[in-house]
Amino acid sequence: MKHIFIINPQAGKSSSFRALKKQIEDCFAACPQEDYEICLTHHAGEGTEIARRFAQSGEEVRVYACGGDGSAFDVLNGIMGFPNAAMGVIPRGTGNDFLKIFNNQELFAQLDSQLSGEVVLLDAILAGDKYCLNQASMGLDAQVCAHKDKFRRWPLVGGQVAYVLALLYCFFSAIRNRFTVTVDHKPVAQGDYLLAVAANGRFYGGGFQSAPTAMPNDGEMECMTIKSVSRFRILSLLKKYSKGKHVGLPICQYGRGKTMTVCSQKPTVYNLDGEVFYAQEITFQMVPDAVRFVVTKGCEMIPPVELDI
Repeated sequence: MKHIFIINPQAGKSSSFRALKKQIEDCFAACPQEDYEICLTHHAGEGTEIARRFAQSGEEVRVYACGGDGSAFDVLNGIMGFPNAAMGVIPRGTGNDFLKIFNNQELFAQLDSQLSGEVVLLDAILAGDKYCLNQASMGLDAQVCAHKDKFRRWPLVGGQVAYVLALLYCFFSAIRNRFTVTVDHKPVAQGDYLLAVAANGRFYGGGFQSAPTAMPNDGEMECMTIKSVSRFRILSLLKKYSKGKHVGLPICQYGRGKTMTVCSQKPTVYNLDGEVFYAQEITFQMVPDAVRFVVTKGCEMIPPVELDI
C-alpha cells in the first residue's frame, strides 16, 4: 500500500506545511518498508488531478488531504470510483468542519494515529458531476461561502469568524430566494427562503451545526429549509443556528431523504463543502457507501442527539 500526502501550502495561516512535510519524512524514515509520496498543490483543483492519477494506478493507495475543507473536496473527487483508493484528512486549514462529527478529532493531525487508522465506508452527496462529503446548500449560506475567503485573508480571522463576517456582508444584500424544493421527488417547499441545505455531516461554516442529527453512514441526507425572515430576525436566528437549535422553529422544515432538488427563480450560487458553483436548478443526491475514509485510531463518530422531527 502506498500513502500519498497532498498538501495545500496555502491552507491555514502560516507555513506550517513545512513542519508537516518534515514530520512525514521523519515518520517514514522510521518505517522504511512503507511507501509514500508528498505532493504540493499550486492551484485550485490540482488536488483532484493528483489524487486521480494515483487512484488510476490500480495500486492500493491512501490519499491524505492535508489542508482544509477545500483540500478534502479535491481529494474526494479524485478518488471517487476507484475501489483501491481511500482518503484521509490531516487538518491544516481553518475549517475542517466534517471532522467535527468525530470525538478526539485532534488525533486526525497525528501521523501515527492516521497510519494505523481504519478504513470505513461513508456516504457522499452527488451534485451534477461533483461529490461532497459534508454539506451542500443553496441560498444565503452559499452566498456567504462565495465571500468568506477574502475575510480569511485578514489577520487573526479563523474559519467561523470569516463565516460570520461574510454573513454580515451578505446581510445587506438580497436575503430572499424564491425556491421550489422537492425531497425524494415530492414537493416540500415553495416560496421565499433564506436557504436550503442537504447534509451528510452536521457542521459547516466553521462550526455552525445546521444538521444536528446527520450521520454520514446511514444512507440518507438531512434536508432542511429556512423561510425568509427580516434582517433583525436573522441576527437572533444566528445563535440558534450555530448550536443546532433552529430545528423545530416554525420557519424551519427539517427531514430526511435520498434526493433534494432546489429550483431557483434565477441562476444563483450553490455550495459543496465550501466550494461554490452556479445553477438555476440543482439536485443533491445521496450516494450510500461511496467513500473509503480513513478514521484515525482513537476516533469514532459522535452519536446525534435524537430530535422529534
